[in-house]
Amino acid sequence: MKKLIALIKMNFIQCFEYRGDLLIYSLSYAAQPVIYLLVWLAVSASSQSLPMTAQEFAQYYIWLLIVQLWVSAWSSPFIAGDIRHGKLSPYLLKPFAYINFHISENLGEKGLKTLLTVPLVVVLILILKPSWPDLSVFGWVIFFWTWGLAGAIYFLIDMCVGCLAFWFDDISAIDDLYNVLHIIFSGILIPMILMPDFVRNLATFMPFRYSLSFPMEILLGKLSLSEQSLGLFLQIIFVVLIYFIYHKLWVIGVKRYSAFGN
Repeated sequence: MKKLIALIKMNFIQCFEYRGDLLIYSLSYAAQPVIYLLVWLAVSASSQSLPMTAQEFAQYYIWLLIVQLWVSAWSSPFIAGDIRHGKLSPYLLKPFAYINFHISENLGEKGLKTLLTVPLVVVLILILKPSWPDLSVFGWVIFFWTWGLAGAIYFLIDMCVGCLAFWFDDISAIDDLYNVLHIIFSGILIPMILMPDFVRNLATFMPFRYSLSFPMEILLGKLSLSEQSLGLFLQIIFVVLIYFIYHKLWVIGVKRYSAFGN
């Protein structure tokens, strides 16, 4: 754990060398939920039949800026690059797991991205004046717990996609497919409460909802205690299952990688 914390600190400090690039990435990343927010505010102004008010849309997408940031992962193309270009070997000689490098890079970079994103969040709060989520202390505990599990699900899926480069020369199409499914079923494009019943039922048994939408639904107070309990249970199941898949892909992939003399 001490080594992982040291790696996170090191990556956080290194990020300041590229703060200009990270500022651009952070703004482009934040643009998506802000655009969706403006669209839904316009829709809510012209329709009274939506199950969410303009205040709830503002609350949802402003919180989404931070929640999505800490859930996101981007390791897959770098893993694929390490595999394709024979750069994986030095990591295999290190005294800790390859996944730890990506965990530390992920968390370290998110620290600086948060500092760059907070001013935008403050501006949106001052302009739109959304209400504060009406959660009890227990509700906040559940929210942060599910938020952490959502990040684990997204990160592990991203690692699995990266490991597919052991068998495929180009994983960009797979990565793009995952991103499209994530946008549709994670509540970024359309909050889950606005989805048709059959889509919500389908999303209930897919990991995409639990990698972002689920903690957001808790934040807005849209789920009963039984629904929260079921969702939390499914999140844990997905984390265990996806980690198992990642571990198998990694072990088999490294053997294949070593067999080819990289």
